[in-house]
Order: sequence, then structure tokens, then C-alpha cells
Amino acid sequence: MPKPTETAPDLYGAERGLASMPSNREHDVEAAIASLCSLHDGDHGVLAVIACGRGAIPRLKDVLVRSEPSGLFETRCRAVRALKALSGGEELASFLSTVRLARDPVQRLGDEAVVEAAARALSEAHDDDASFRLLLRLGRELPYLAGVVEALAHFERAEAVPVFVQALGEDAARPAAEAGLLRLGRLVLPLLIVTATEPWPDAENESDGSRRKRRSALGLISQIGCPAEAWPRLRSLMEDKDARISAFGCKLGLMHGSAAERKAAAGHLAELLAGADWLLRSDIHDTLAQCGNMADHRVRRGSRNRDPARDQTSLEGK
Repeated sequence: MPKPTETAPDLYGAERGLASMPSNREHDVEAAIASLCSLHDGDHGVLAVIACGRGAIPRLKDVLVRSEPSGLFETRCRAVRALKALSGGEELASFLSTVRLARDPVQRLGDEAVVEAAARALSEAHDDDASFRLLLRLGRELPYLAGVVEALAHFERAEAVPVFVQALGEDAARPAAEAGLLRLGRLVLPLLIVTATEPWPDAENESDGSRRKRRSALGLISQIGCPAEAWPRLRSLMEDKDARISAFGCKLGLMHGSAAERKAAAGHLAELLAGADWLLRSDIHDTLAQCGNMADHRVRRGSRNRDPARDQTSLEGK
């Protein structure tokens, strides 16, 4: 039996070709829709529906809006593929502008998967301002949906930056948000710096999502390049309650701080190393490789004093 990855490219290529072919005879739209909804012949059903031409769009819309209590979503996602191939961007936009997610958690997961597929398809089919505005509204409402964030990133517009930053705290959407921010480059640095230095709701009661968001923001600052003039605003991170954020603050201190600040950063890295898990310890050693040998003697002392039990806990948690 051939692997799915071996046949998928042919199917997608066929979709594009069929969409551009003239219809020379009547096709059985209902039979094609039934095939599209089949668990076994769904991909072939997509091709059959596309071969019917735009006359199949009303039935595809019916399939698209029919939420499944079971949470199954593949049939509706096939309808999205067919609509995209048939230039059904208006229908996709109409669906996204009126979408209502189910309250039942299982059914809602299916609805969200369809919204993600439709958002991606719309961004690929239409790069106009109306589509961007629609996706921007969705992104503000549903920043945790990777497909919506990915669709917004396609436009490379600064107005979407707050949505990307909000999505940094969401595990599923974070990669798409990071990619979108990196595309915009240094333009996003001011907001990333604010994000990195403002725990929510406050430093004493920071949420896990806020911590993840700040770590991600700092990683992006590192990739884009932290300007020296930003150091005064980031200096406080050396003493952050989160060890990983603190280690990054120390890295910036070694790069941009005064002689006294570099000495303090080196000493604090040694303190962090003594209680670090293996991943953080690796990050600290990478920092030292990049920033020089000024803390080597302190770090060796910290390595001797580290807690082996923490390493085991880190490994067990992976």
C-alpha cells in the first residue's frame, strides 16, 4: 500500500489542473459530494467535486458549515480544499466572517481545525485588504489558532504584530507567530522588549503563559539582534525570577553592560549554573562560548556545586 505522502502531491496537482479545465458534460454533484464525505474515498471525492466546476460550490458550502458533534473535521477541510481550487474565496470569507465555535469541547476542536484550514486557504487565494482585515479580527479573537496566525503572517503587515505577540504564549500558535515576527525584522523589537520585561499579571504571580511569552520574545530579540541602546530597559532581567529569562539577561549584560555589570552577570550565571538542569546549563555554556572567558572560573565553581537530582528531574520531565 503506498504511503500517503507519496500520493498527496499528485492529488494536489490534479486539483489545480481540474479547476482550470472546462466542463464538457454534466457531472453528478451529489455523487461527488458523497465521495468527498466518504472516509475511504475522500481525496478522490475532492477531485470529483472540482471536476463538477463552480456549480458544486453551493453544496460545498453546505458541507463546510455543518459542524460535527463527533469533532471529525476532515470532510469539511476537504470542502475547503475544493473551494480554494474552484476560486471560492468569497465563500471562504463568508464562512470565516460568521463562524461560531461549538461550546462542546470535542466539537469545538473540530470547528477550530476547519477555521484554521479556511484561514490558510483564504490567505493563499486572496491577499487583498478585506481578507487581511477579516483574518486580523479572527486573530484578535482566536490568537491560539496556529492556522489563523499563519494566515496573518502571509501578509507581512505590522498591524498584525500585537496578535503575533499574544500568540507567543500559546504552544500551538507560537511557531507561526515567531515566524511572522521574524519576517518583519527590527520593526517588532520595541514591542518585543516591552513583552520581555512585563510579566503578567505581575512578577510575584506570573502566569505560565506570560512566562512562555517572555521567553519566546527574548529568543526573537536574540535572533533579530539586540541593539546596545536597548540594554538599559533589559538590565533588570538579570535578576528575573525565571532562571531561563535571568540567564538571557546575563547574556545581554555580558554583551552590552558596563565592566561592573559584566562582572555581576558572570557571577549570576555561576549561581544559576549550580542549580540548572541540563538544558539551561547547555544554554549558559553556549552564552560563554559567544561572550568570552570572563566568567570561566566562576562557572567552573558553579559546575562543581550543581545538584545532580535536578538533572534527573529535567530528564524525567521531557
